[in-house]
Amino acid sequence: MAKIIIKKKVNLDFLGSEYKDSYLEFRSLPLNEYEKLIDKIEAVQDSSKESIKTMVKILQDQFINGKFTGETVNKEDLDQFDMGTLTRCFEL
Repeated sequence: MAKIIIKKKVNLDFLGSEYKDSYLEFRSLPLNEYEKLIDKIEAVQDSSKESIKTMVKILQDQFINGKFTGETVNKEDLDQFDMGTLTRCFEL
């Protein structure tokens, strides 16, 4: 069986022209993982604090690589981004 990995690259140029070469790349969730994802989100939907932690954890789990102003981004660095940027990554 083939291991299919679809990458989603989020260009961060929406933050401003100085970030035109910055990006974050994530593994797309395969269809068979959506049920688990929905369960995780529904379990914390009443708590904004837990929802944010869950979103960041999911992004970290799916993170492949990234560059921000010429520096390499690691999955542990994701929580340094603002909420709008992480929400956009999560939506994509």
